[in-house]
Amino acid sequence: MWDRKHAEGQHNFFAGEPSELATKAVSYMHDEGSVLELGCGNGRDARFYASKGYTVIATDLSDVAIRKCVEANTLPTLEFRVLDIRNKLQFESESFDGVSSMLALHYYSDKVTKEVFDEIYRVLKSGGVFAFSCKSRDEKRTNDATEIEPNIFVDKGGHVLHLFSKEYALELLGDRFEVIQLDEKEAFYTNRYSTEVQCIARKL
Repeated sequence: MWDRKHAEGQHNFFAGEPSELATKAVSYMHDEGSVLELGCGNGRDARFYASKGYTVIATDLSDVAIRKCVEANTLPTLEFRVLDIRNKLQFESESFDGVSSMLALHYYSDKVTKEVFDEIYRVLKSGGVFAFSCKSRDEKRTNDATEIEPNIFVDKGGHVLHLFSKEYALELLGDRFEVIQLDEKEAFYTNRYSTEVQCIARKL
């Protein structure tokens, strides 16, 4: 599905501007360091972080998305890689000053989601910043969809969506992070509005 979406250029229209999440996250990061992005899509946030002086590894499950990002990349401190975050992250512990994920962590079961958050905690340096955004409500995706686990829906096209709440985000972070900002807000994405949980936290 994601290869098809990126091949068709469905996300190209907002490729030129970073997400609100990324612009907020940098204000809490050190002036320099390394950033891991999970689910980079068209690469807009990865390019933004690199333009601010960070060394960035940007990853996505889609081969097509990564190939297009690599072809367009002109920044020497930015590297794109194909990565399935359901597997153990192939990075040393405490490798990154920041981890960022914009609408890429809400596709998995509760068990897998908790494993992903454990891995993010592992690769993030002490004092590092973790910024993420996940869907909280999305009527277009959940209307007529099948709820296969609490708050996890599969629509008729096979699109899986795990709806987050602020409480669930806090449960995932546990006592391992200091929450800097946690909001549930309506946001515009891919030509329509839906509701997201946006969080910026610091590893203790």
